[in-house]
Amino acid sequence: MENIMSSGKRGEGSGSGSPPQPLFAITLTKRKQEKSPESKNWENIWNGAAQAFRITAQAFYRSKLPLEALDVFGQPQWCSLDCGVFASTTNNLVTTPSSMHHWQLKRLSLSLSHHVTGDREDENREGLAAGRQHTQTFCDFVGLVCSSLEDLDLRWYKAHRGDTDALTDALREEQLLFDRLGSRQFDFPRLKTCSLRGFFTTGDFLFSFLKHCPALESLMLKEIHLGAGSFRSIFDHAVDTVKYLHFEDLYEDNWKMLYFNAPGKPNFPVGAPRHRPNNITRVGAAEVRSKPVRYSFRTGDIIGSPDYHRWIRRRAAMYGPPSLWNYPLWR
Repeated sequence: MENIMSSGKRGEGSGSGSPPQPLFAITLTKRKQEKSPESKNWENIWNGAAQAFRITAQAFYRSKLPLEALDVFGQPQWCSLDCGVFASTTNNLVTTPSSMHHWQLKRLSLSLSHHVTGDREDENREGLAAGRQHTQTFCDFVGLVCSSLEDLDLRWYKAHRGDTDALTDALREEQLLFDRLGSRQFDFPRLKTCSLRGFFTTGDFLFSFLKHCPALESLMLKEIHLGAGSFRSIFDHAVDTVKYLHFEDLYEDNWKMLYFNAPGKPNFPVGAPRHRPNNITRVGAAEVRSKPVRYSFRTGDIIGSPDYHRWIRRRAAMYGPPSLWNYPLWR
């Protein structure tokens, strides 16, 4: 718990002819630190985050106070919330929606991860049914608040490496969290600002999600992996609708990184020919609509360099896995 902080603040509220209704914002975050924590300690950090979330959520549920903004580890490095903990803690809300009638949630920032595994032979924890309960509860929660949201920031943190760890059925299902959300086709009629980071999904699910955000003005996509489909229709849709866009570290076929036809340099050196940057930003409707967002793929090999090693560390800090927190620096 010593590395976890929670805070609530009273908003100005609104009212007509009566005292203003107090609105509250809750932020769960992690104390800033300059150095990467030891990879071996990641479960302790996750357990502390889970305890902070449970205590804060239970206290707020009992208070019956109106909630306008909720930030659950949306921004800190080396920290996220176990999606199983999120599901078990919010289950009463999604099964009794009347308990949320006093909420007025406009801003939601949330980082979720794979659950912390115990005995991988435990079918109750690691079977497909357990994973589906986690993803379904998350989707049910979003379904309850989607009509009032104006600002949404979702981040997926990969706690386990699929290429080295044998992912259980539950972990594989959890990694499809955004697919499950996209398949529900919720409407977000008031959503103006959306940031999606770290997800593994498909072009169809991502496009379907954005089509249900008719008021969207600002879109940020970072570290998004498409296992099928492309970003082409997504970029075209964004150019036609938003006033601000930022795309960074995006991948097709899971691991083919996009290089944008724009001024700048890539994150790290790659073989010839010269490559464009891995990010693009456009501000203002005129600039956004000025031309299509074009991109290509790397044709040369990655060149080992300090920039490459620092990029791996930065990426692991924000999106996992913890096993790469202490990736060796270039010597």
